[in-house]
Amino acid sequence: MKMKFSAVSILCFCLVLAAALAGCGGVKKGGGDVSAASSASLSSSMEYFLFGLRQIKAKDISGAAETLDEMEIKYPLNIETGELYSKLIEGYYDAGQADQVIDLANRFTTMFPSHKNVVQAHYYAGMADYDRGRQNISMDVHTSDPTYAKMALARFYTLLKCCGNNEYAHNAKQYIYHLESMISLYELRYMEWDYDAGRINAAAQRGMSLKLTYPDSVAAKRATMMLSATVFNKHRASIENATVVKLPVAVADVASVKAIVPEPVVMANVSAPVSVATSAAIVPMVQATPQAESKPVVGEKFYAIQMVSLSTLDSLKNTMDSMGLGDDVALYSHVVKGKTYYISLYGKYPDWSAGKKGLAELEQRTGKTGYWLRKIDSSKIKAVG
Repeated sequence: MKMKFSAVSILCFCLVLAAALAGCGGVKKGGGDVSAASSASLSSSMEYFLFGLRQIKAKDISGAAETLDEMEIKYPLNIETGELYSKLIEGYYDAGQADQVIDLANRFTTMFPSHKNVVQAHYYAGMADYDRGRQNISMDVHTSDPTYAKMALARFYTLLKCCGNNEYAHNAKQYIYHLESMISLYELRYMEWDYDAGRINAAAQRGMSLKLTYPDSVAAKRATMMLSATVFNKHRASIENATVVKLPVAVADVASVKAIVPEPVVMANVSAPVSVATSAAIVPMVQATPQAESKPVVGEKFYAIQMVSLSTLDSLKNTMDSMGLGDDVALYSHVVKGKTYYISLYGKYPDWSAGKKGLAELEQRTGKTGYWLRKIDSSKIKAVG
């Protein structure tokens, strides 16, 4: 009798175990443990979306990216595909993967230009560059790099211009004010550095650009004072004309910030963040005597329009491929503070005036603003594929 009871118990246990396993298989698609499911078992756009959403919540961002790639192949313009794009952009930002945020935001806003979360994508992309930009820009022109700060500024302007007043507009305006303050003070410091080194032509150009791009900033007022010095007399006509040049088109519906789309010029390399509140106090008064123009270093110098700067070459290639500019854009690498960055340059111009015309042409061609004209030293960049 004891043996019969044991056999029955074992049989019951096996039946219960089989039922439990069948139950687990039944919830594979709808919910439960992400690791128990496979994208191969998904059969609708909603199932893909829910699966990707669970991956994001489980911090499996790379897995969610693969799910989105599969979803793009099967359901390229589906509503759920756009929703997963939006969620993954936020997931990348929370994970601190700035380049991926920007790359995915660019793809999302191109494929789903009328999606309700386009403004959110612009905001996260702007914040990704802002977080890096405020760390890389300071008053030290030798070690600083304003690239990310300028990219963030352009992105926040795009947010305001494309989407008007929205839940992100207030914060975007505040970031614009902070970024313009940092960048304009950096440009002023670079102008003073050129002046002190006897590069009067370069100082005059940077000062004129500063006045036009950030006309209401403290730095612009200081630049105006510098440009009134007699050493700039030979540039007087250009300086006077610069004050009446038509400013870039204003962004609509921006009340608290003067909405001028920036067109920063001549970039350089910049280290630790500088407080905007105290920056004006540390900018030294220029008391230099005119010096002869310094001889240029070895290496061809020209003007070009920098469009994008990213830390990985693949991300840069993907971004530029989506813009369809082909061979008109060249890719380069350069080293800033010991780290390699990859940049895309459009055009090659002999002087600043020619570059300005090229900038206007590029903005008209792409329908976008925020690119900047910079002076390139070919000895400091290296062509990449």
